[in-house]
Amino acid sequence: MLSVDQLVSLAACLAAFVAAFATFWTVREMARQRRASFMPELVINGRMFTLHTKFDTQEGRYYFPADFGFLVGNDKKIPDQWQSIKIMNIGLGSAKRIRAEWIIDADKLARGINEVAERASLDTRLKYVAGPVALEFEGKDWNKRYHFAGNQIVGHWNYLMPASFGEKGIDLVIPPFFIEACLFGLTANSKCAFADEVWQRLENLFKVDLVLSYLDIQNNAFKKSFKFDLQLMYSETRPANETDKDETSIFMLSFKETGTILPLQGTE
Repeated sequence: MLSVDQLVSLAACLAAFVAAFATFWTVREMARQRRASFMPELVINGRMFTLHTKFDTQEGRYYFPADFGFLVGNDKKIPDQWQSIKIMNIGLGSAKRIRAEWIIDADKLARGINEVAERASLDTRLKYVAGPVALEFEGKDWNKRYHFAGNQIVGHWNYLMPASFGEKGIDLVIPPFFIEACLFGLTANSKCAFADEVWQRLENLFKVDLVLSYLDIQNNAFKKSFKFDLQLMYSETRPANETDKDETSIFMLSFKETGTILPLQGTE
C-alpha cells in the first residue's frame, strides 16, 4: 500500500501530466487556427444563361446576331459566346498566383457535333486543327469562324481576397470556342429529324473539367479539380415574320459544377 508521501507525489505527477497535455492541446489548436487563418479555399459559382442564333432565310445560313447577348450592369450587352462563371474564395486567407485551366477535348467535341450536323443535313462542319489548337467552322450554313482554342484554355490572376472581405470574386470566361460549338450542336439538334436519338450524344459532349491551382500567403500550394456539365434547360424556335425575316432559336443553359475530383490539398 502506498504511503501518504507516495500518494502526494503521484497526485503531483498526474497534475503535471494533465497540465502538460492541456498546454500541448492548446498550443496545437492555436497552431491549427493560425494555419487556417492563412488558408484560402477557392470554389466555383455556376450560372444560367441564354444563347441565341438566327437563321437568315435569304442566305440560308445560321449566325450569331451582333445585337444579341445577356444583360449586365447598366443594360450593357455582352456577345452571346462570352459567358462566365465566378471563382470565389470562401477561405479565411488570401489566394495568390491563381491559375485556371480548362480541360476540353476539342477534337472529340468537333467530331461528335459533326455527326449531329450531318444528321440534320447542315452544310457546316467543325474542323479541329491540332497545331495551333484551333477550331474552325466551315460551310455555308454557319458564319465562317476560326477560334484559336489554345489561348482560351488558361487564365492567370495575381490575388484574390476572401469573400468575407467583400471580394466579389473572379469572372472566369468559359472558352468561347466551346460555347459556340455547343450552340451549333444545339441548333443542329433542333433541326434533326432524330433529335431525341442524338440528344444523349450531345449531352456527353457538353462536359468539361477545370483545374484551379493557387498559393496561400505562406506559399503553400493548393489544387482543386472540378467537373462541369452544360445542360439545356429550355429551348424555343420563333419563326420568321413580316418584320423580321430571320428565324430565331433561343436556348437557356445551365453551366454548373457536377463534382469535385480532388479535395483541397496543401503542401508545406
